[in-house]
Order: sequence, then C-alpha cells, then structure tokens
Amino acid sequence: MSATDGATPSGRRPGVTCLEWPADPRALAEIRRAVDSWLSGLDIAANMREDLVYATSEAASNSVEHAYAAGSPGGSVMVTMWWASDSVNIEIVDHGHWLPAVAGPSNRGHGLRLIRGLVDSVTVDSRSGGTTVSLRHPAPRVDALRAEPACGG
Repeated sequence: MSATDGATPSGRRPGVTCLEWPADPRALAEIRRAVDSWLSGLDIAANMREDLVYATSEAASNSVEHAYAAGSPGGSVMVTMWWASDSVNIEIVDHGHWLPAVAGPSNRGHGLRLIRGLVDSVTVDSRSGGTTVSLRHPAPRVDALRAEPACGG
C-alpha cells in the first residue's frame, strides 16, 4: 500500500502481512478492502471471508472510536494477518487508551459480542500501552470442503 492509500506496509515477513492506518473512520473502508483482498488469496469459503472482514472491521472501528480522544493526532490501527495450521489469524492493534463508555441507555456496545459470533476465537488484551484484539478462525481451504464423487467418477 502506498502512503496515499492511508496504509503503509511494515515488518513484512514471509506468510505475514502487517498494515497500518491512521485511526480515522475514513480508513475503515480501506481496511476492509485490504483484509478482503488478503483473504481472497487463501481459497477459503466466501461466507467465511465475509465474516472475517466484518469482524476485523468492527475491531478496527472500536480502536478508532474508543482508543484515541477525538482529534488526537498520531493514533493508528495496525492489522496483522497470517495463515497457520489451517487457521486464519488476524490481530488488530492500537496504541491508545480505551475511553470509558458513555453512561446511560444506548444501542451501542455490542461490537465484541458480534465479533465473537463471527469468529471461532477472540481474545482482547488491553493494557496501558494499547489494545490487541486477536481473531483466530479455523479455515479449511475450499477444495477440502468439496465432497468426493460417490461413484468414483
């Protein structure tokens, strides 16, 4: 990705893709496109890819909205993706400090529950230096899901 796209590659290692965006709501569409593009190269089922894109987008949205005070410069969201042992792994990292939830009734606050409904394993590690949301989902390749013909043909 180029700097004009809002994302910059960092720390590339074989089998691992690391991308970083400014913590800005306008970057979320680009995050979704980048994750979808990376996942499309894995030959996994389309509905699984959609679930992982949506879960990653929700976690990144939480980082953008909750980790940095409005208007604070320099905040970023890093997305790291890799394939290991028939699973897709995605980490969403911010370096902010999650702001307290707004008191009172709200239709908000369902993001982590939604993510947990889409992905097999979700862990959240929140510390003073930032938050890491780790997604791990078993992902058999599409060809592994195809049944063999019943009559040897």
